[in-house]
Amino acid sequence: MLSIGGASLFGTTYSLTSILEGQAKEAVPGNDTSLIILFLAGGLSTIDTWDMKPNAPKEFRGPFNPI
Repeated sequence: MLSIGGASLFGTTYSLTSILEGQAKEAVPGNDTSLIILFLAGGLSTIDTWDMKPNAPKEFRGPFNPI
């Protein structure tokens, strides 16, 4: 069970589950109709950062060599 840190507002007596249970009991069903989705495209994929392709043609491989 995770505990909230001593420097927090509640001290160490409240656990994360008890805080979440309290929020769930206070929740009131509503008419929420909106949703915001952030799709952050861009950057390298994991396979591109770790697979250096040392046997690929010079046009495709970078200037670095594997260790």
